[in-house]
Amino acid sequence: SDLYPFNEVPRLGVPVGTVIYYAGINLPSEEWKWTNGENLNKQDYPELFNAIGFTYGGSGNQFNLPDTRDEFIRSTGNAN
Repeated sequence: SDLYPFNEVPRLGVPVGTVIYYAGINLPSEEWKWTNGENLNKQDYPELFNAIGFTYGGSGNQFNLPDTRDEFIRSTGNAN
């Protein structure tokens, strides 16, 4: 198979905190999280907290994931 094991994604240069479109019904591993605004503990996810901090809410020992439910993610171009 051309697919890499999901625990290899960081080694491949994909930064922690990257949001990836995924068309599956279930997450591929326990390390992956839905972008549903879930509240997480900083001590349980220190690398993720270092990447996103309190950008999406939270305080103290808790931080929130982004919530992209019912949102359309789009990119912007760098037109010259």
